[in-house]
Amino acid sequence: MSQEQISETDIQYAYGVFDAVKNAMDHVALNPDKLEQFELEFIQKMPDMFEALMLLLPTEHRGLIYEIFLSTGRYARTWMKLKIKSKQSTQRN
Repeated sequence: MSQEQISETDIQYAYGVFDAVKNAMDHVALNPDKLEQFELEFIQKMPDMFEALMLLLPTEHRGLIYEIFLSTGRYARTWMKLKIKSKQSTQRN
């Protein structure tokens, strides 16, 4: 899909996704007790963020961003497993 073929609807969708992420980050910054919920939802929304980013990026840069998102996903899964393990360990003691 070339940049010329992106519809206004696609652009609005992409901006909506990133606006929601920005608002969620601002919200959790003011409400730190919501951090854990935010972290889970952020990871769940990564496919939407990836899709939105792909819509906005020129074709020649999409491969790099794809690789970054794959690595970010792997990191996020590892990070969540370690966080859960640490929390369970703390609760046992």
